Amino acid sequence: MEQNFWIVALLLKIIGALFGLTALLFTFLSVLQNEKHEKTQNWFRIKWKKISGSAWLEMPEKIISTVLRAEQQFTNFLLKIFDDVVLGWVLTISMFIIIVGIGFLFGFIFAIAVLIINVISILILGDYINIEAIICKLTGRESIKKQGQLNTIIHLVIIHFIALLGIFIWFEYALKVNLFWSSIGSLISIPYFMFIILGPFNVVYRLGMKWYKKNLLALVGFSIGFSFCFTFLSFLIGNLISGQSQIPRTLQMLVSNVIFDGITLLFTFKLLQWAVRKKSWYRIPIILVFDLLVAAVLACTSLYLGLLFSENELSIKETLYILIGRSASGNGIELGPYFWAMHTTFIPTLLYMLLILFAWVGKSLLIPVKWFFGKGREHKNPLGLTAALFYLVAGIFVIVGYATDGIEKYIDTKKEKTAYFQTLPNKCTTNSILLHNHFQ
Repeated sequence: MEQNFWIVALLLKIIGALFGLTALLFTFLSVLQNEKHEKTQNWFRIKWKKISGSAWLEMPEKIISTVLRAEQQFTNFLLKIFDDVVLGWVLTISMFIIIVGIGFLFGFIFAIAVLIINVISILILGDYINIEAIICKLTGRESIKKQGQLNTIIHLVIIHFIALLGIFIWFEYALKVNLFWSSIGSLISIPYFMFIILGPFNVVYRLGMKWYKKNLLALVGFSIGFSFCFTFLSFLIGNLISGQSQIPRTLQMLVSNVIFDGITLLFTFKLLQWAVRKKSWYRIPIILVFDLLVAAVLACTSLYLGLLFSENELSIKETLYILIGRSASGNGIELGPYFWAMHTTFIPTLLYMLLILFAWVGKSLLIPVKWFFGKGREHKNPLGLTAALFYLVAGIFVIVGYATDGIEKYIDTKKEKTAYFQTLPNKCTTNSILLHNHFQ
C-alpha cells in the first residue's frame, strides 16, 4: 500500500520550526537584558547550573524529580481553576452553545427545557435564588444542617448534568465531522471532562467526606480530554500517510484508546515515583524498559478491544504486526490510523525520554562553552544558552525531516526501477514476436 511519508517529514519540520521560533524568543529576551527579565535570567541560570553540576548518569533521576514536582504544581493549578467561581460561569455560559446542538438533535422543546435548567443554575450560583431559604420556609425550619453549602451543591449537580449532555452532543458530532475539527473540539472539551470527573467528588468533598485524591482526579480528567485529542490526531495522521486504510471512528475505539492511555499515564507516574525512592543508577534503565513493555501490551490491548466484535476485528497476530509498523497481513510497511492510534500509549514514556535527551544535549552544549569562555563563565548569559539549545534541537528535527524526505524519494525510485525491470521480460517477448513475424 502507498505510504505518504512526506507527512512525517512535514511534522518533523514543523516541530523544528516551533523550536526555532522559541529559540528566537530566547535570543530576543537575552538581547534586552533589562531589570524586568532579571528574574527570568536567574531562573534559567539556576537550571543551567544544575545541569552543569550533575553527572551524566544522575540527569535522568533529577529529571524525574522535576517532572513529579511539575505534575503536582500543574494539578494544583487545575484544581485552583476548577474551584474558581469563574470556571462555573464559563462552563454555564458555554452550555448555551450546546443547547443549539440539542435543539437540532432532539427538538427545540427539549432545548428550551435545558435552557431553563441552565438559567436556574446561573441564578443559584449568583445567589439570586436561595434554595436553603425556600426549603426552610416550606418545612418551617430555621436553618439547614449544612448551611451555606446547599446552593453550591445543587448548582454543581445541575451544571454536571448539563456538562454530560454537552459531552454527549460532542460525541455525536465528533464521530461524523472532519478529523481536524474533531481534534480541535477535543482540546476545547478538556474543561468538560475535568468537570465530569471531579464534579461528583467535589460534591462529596463539600459535604465533608475528604477521602479522595483530588490531584489524581484532576490529572485523570485533564488526560482524558488530551487523549481524545491525540486519538483523533492519530486517525488524521494515519489517514494522510495511508489514505486507503480504514479509520476506526467508533465510540468503542475512542473509549478503549482513552482508557488505556489513562492507565499508561498513571502507571508511568507511579513508576517514576518508585524510581526516585532510592538512589541507584540502574533503576532508571529498568523502569524505562519495563514501562515500554507495559505500554506495548496496553497498546495492543487498546486496539484489540477497540475493534472487538466489529467488522474490522483483528487477531492477536494481526495486532502485533500493526504494532511494529506492518500491515495486518504482514505484507509490507503500513503506518495507517491503527498504527498511530495504538501508539498514543507510548506518549508519556516518549516525552520523558525526550526530556532526558534534551538535558543531555544541553550538557553537551556546555562543553564547548566552558572551553571557549572558561570555567565559571558559562552561565553568564543563561537565556542565550537556552536559545542555542533550542536552535540545536530545531536543527536536529529539520535534518531528520529532510532525511525522511530523502528516504521516501529513495524508496519511490527503487519501486520505479523494480517496476521497470519487471516489464522488461514482457517487452522482450513482444519484440521477439514482432521480429519473428517480420522474417516470416
